[in-house]
This record gives sequence, structure tokens and C-alpha cells, in this order.
Amino acid sequence: MISMKQLVRIFMIAAVVITLAISLGRPGQARPTVAVAAPPAPQVESTVANLLINGDMEMQPYTWFYPNHYVAPYWKRLWYYYSTIPEFDDTRGGPRPNCHECDGGTHAQVYFKWGPAYQAGIYQVVTGVTQCTPYELSAYARNHSVEGAIPHARVALDPEGKTLTPENDGGFFYFAPYTTWSAEQTQLFVWERLAVQAEPLGDRLTAILYASPQPGSNQTPYYYDSYWDAAVLTPVSFPDNHLPLPGTWMPSGFIYDVETTKGSDTLTVNWKTQGAASTQVLYKIEPYQPPISSTVPISLTYHYYFPFIAKAPNPNTFTNYTTLDTTPVTEHSAVITGIRAGDTVLLVPLSRRPLNGSCTTETATPVMVKFDMP
Repeated sequence: MISMKQLVRIFMIAAVVITLAISLGRPGQARPTVAVAAPPAPQVESTVANLLINGDMEMQPYTWFYPNHYVAPYWKRLWYYYSTIPEFDDTRGGPRPNCHECDGGTHAQVYFKWGPAYQAGIYQVVTGVTQCTPYELSAYARNHSVEGAIPHARVALDPEGKTLTPENDGGFFYFAPYTTWSAEQTQLFVWERLAVQAEPLGDRLTAILYASPQPGSNQTPYYYDSYWDAAVLTPVSFPDNHLPLPGTWMPSGFIYDVETTKGSDTLTVNWKTQGAASTQVLYKIEPYQPPISSTVPISLTYHYYFPFIAKAPNPNTFTNYTTLDTTPVTEHSAVITGIRAGDTVLLVPLSRRPLNGSCTTETATPVMVKFDMP
């Protein structure tokens, strides 16, 4: 007959065995009931100045959202209201594709749906950028669907840096009016790099990875998978580090109080602007030329006299630039070097600033400065 002490020991052993069995059978990634906070931003050295956090989609765990969505940390989901809501997930390094050849990782963001097509994506707001300086967003996209479907996958930059969706809700009604879009991906089952450039209007940019697949053949049921990986946002330079020329050489008054100061072989140009803007001078140096006689002999008896006519400098003939400073300031200074005695310097100050939803280069009245012969 089993004693009471033996029965207690048997029950204790059974409880331990059952607890171990439950812990071993538990899935590796539990599904929380609330959205979890993103982990701290990683401090990883990189040769590429990627301003996106987690652009390679590798950070774990993916953030869970109701009803069953997993989104890469530091990214937000979005879908167009009144359209189908896709399911968001991590490729989890499994049979689903990730662009390992793009970033060396094993994870990528995917959103997918059987049946109706969606208009959806992910986005990230980046702060600390410089206004009216070009930035490039690139990402690798891959789309799966039935034959004939067109993925209409694009990347975009919102120069206003708006938050597109409220809190943890991914629904939105429209993109910001100044959003700049890349070319579309139109092929299926291939990784393709999509890129777009834009100038922020302030100190924020919104990076958007978006797809709006279009049904193809009559094959049913339809399915649509959109994969994103290796997203990078970097500052880039204007061509040749020159500010774009203004749309007109007629001054608007934004630049004022232009002053010049001669050095032995330099010319310092100072000016002010009505608002914060960048700094550069467009100029031309005309070398000294000996004076030419104002008379032209026509015969031994008669001469024609041509009056001297002063022409305003034409900035379209200027080809030299000072070093570009993109820091937004209201008091500007630039130095022209390489000037010799007798030279004449023709110049216009340039400053680029946001205006009416885009960036524009402002100018002032051209200035002419002569360096006398010793």
C-alpha cells in the first residue's frame, strides 16, 4: 500500500515533468497582445552614412500590431483607407526571400494578401536633415503574384517629413502633395533597386516604401507579396557641388546688403538673407587688358567715334563658383581667390531656400569689382 508521503513525491515529480514538457513545446516567438516598444537604435559603424534606422530590416524582434502584423522596428505600416489591408511579417530567414546579396542579412519586410489587391507600404520619418540639400532614398523591392500582374512598387520621399498615420493605426487617406516618387518596379520575382532624390523643406524627411499591385490574368485566386530590404537614405551632392541656377536673374529681395572687401588677391563677398539659406557665389574673372583707342581710322581724312556703353554683367556668362556651404544661415560670406592686379571680378551671390513647397535659388543684382594696377 502506498503511503501519503510517496503519493506527494509522485505528484511533485509529475508536476516537474509536465512543466518541462510545456516549456520545450512553446513556440520560439510568442505573440504579444500589445505593440511592443522598439529596441534602442544600434551603434554600428558603417562606411555608408545611412540615415535610416534598421534600413536592412535585420533588427529583432519585429514589432507586433493588432490583428497579426509584424513590422520591422523603427518602421511604420500604412495602407490606403477603403482598400484591402495586407498582412505584414518578417521573412524570418526562412523560405521567404530576402535580399542577402544586397546587405548580407537574413531578414526582410514583407506584406502580402490573397484575393483583392492592396495599396500599402511602410515608412520612416527621419529628423536632423539639412533643408534644400539633396538626399537619396534607395531600397530593394521584390514582388510575387500571378502572371500578368503589375506590382507598381515605388519608393518616395516626402520633403515635409510628415507622419502619415496616427499612432499605431496604419490607415491614411493621401500622400503629402510634394511627395517625390521613384520609377516603378514592373517585373515580378526579381530584386530591383529603386531610388529617388529630393530636397527637404525643413529638418525632416519621410522615407516611403510602397506598392499598389494591379491584377493580371484571369487566374484565381489572386495573391500579392511585396518584399523590401536594404533601404538606405544618404545625403548626396548637387552636380559639381554647384547650386542650381535660379529660374530668373531678377532679384526678389530675399538677398540684401551685399558687400565686397578686397584683399591682395582675394575678394570677400558678404550678404544677408530674409531667412535661413545656403551660401555660394557665381562669378567670372576678366583679366586686365590694355586700353584700346576709341577712334577707328576710316580714311586719311575722316574718323568715326564710338561712345563707350556700360553693359550690366550677364550672369549666364559666369562659370566659376565658390565652395558651397549648405548650412542654413541668414548672414553669408564667401571668398573668391586667384585674382591679379588689373582683373575685373563679376559676381552674383546665390542662396537656396524653401519656397511654396519646393526649394529655389535666390540671387541679387550682379556686382562688378575692379582691381587696380599697382
